[in-house]
Amino acid sequence: MSTIPHTDVHRPQSDEERAAALRALLEADPPPMITQSIAAFRRDLPDLLKKHRGQWVAYHGDERIGFGRRQTPLYQECLRRGLARDEFIVTLVEPGVFDPDEEIEIAFGDV
Repeated sequence: MSTIPHTDVHRPQSDEERAAALRALLEADPPPMITQSIAAFRRDLPDLLKKHRGQWVAYHGDERIGFGRRQTPLYQECLRRGLARDEFIVTLVEPGVFDPDEEIEIAFGDV
């Protein structure tokens, strides 16, 4: 498991430090509840696409919190329930979301 490097918040980071921190974050294992939430979303995606394509959905583990036309009210509902940010996901209902074979391209600027 990777760890995210500690940085001094009072000192501005160089481009190299920011890139290293982002790489460490991308390589880190996701929190268990996020992993469970993504698995539930993937499991439900075929049915979600039939009824809720283009809407936002929130999951806390296997629990589907709700749907919305905007993501902000779903974040607010999760936080109102006392969930920590690493305990839920809010995502758009679209094909390919959280597809394990999907490549993600990250630009690091001039680094």
